[in-house]
Amino acid sequence: VDAGEDAVITTHFTGASPAALTPCSGAVRFSVPMTTSSSSQVPLEATLAPSCLSISPRELRFGDVALGCSAVTPLTVRNDCLTPVTWNGAVLTDAASGCVDDGGCPQFSLELVPPAALVTPGQQRAFNVRFTPGAQTNTTGNVDVLLQASGPVASVHVALTGTGVAPSADGGCGAP
Repeated sequence: VDAGEDAVITTHFTGASPAALTPCSGAVRFSVPMTTSSSSQVPLEATLAPSCLSISPRELRFGDVALGCSAVTPLTVRNDCLTPVTWNGAVLTDAASGCVDDGGCPQFSLELVPPAALVTPGQQRAFNVRFTPGAQTNTTGNVDVLLQASGPVASVHVALTGTGVAPSADGGCGAP
């Protein structure tokens, strides 16, 4: 990578389905050959969820949304495990603005988030994620779903992407 340029590095984590929510962590270390030693480390965190605890969709891609319009997608957490889990809500991170919130950031917002409660086997919790672009650009963010089984609260990460585009000639938005 030349000076002043960026490089995108994508990491993937795959693990066996655990019996309970399991936090995992690691790091990616970058070494840059220079006359002086230089390196940097980026921490990585993930939470493995048992296969009986489902979050769908696992990634929200809103596609192209015209400025002045918005798109809404539901996010559902379902417990098909044999034991209950505690739903502790969701937290939103909007990468474009650096916003961290449990209700809304400029481009992404959470709607109808249920209050903390026990989710027994067979039950689910659902809420909506809304994308309202603020500029003609790609926007990313995250929703961290907060769940607790027998240990500490675990954060299960759901990636958000959307692209703001120019409004249509008729100015209509289509679906809300």
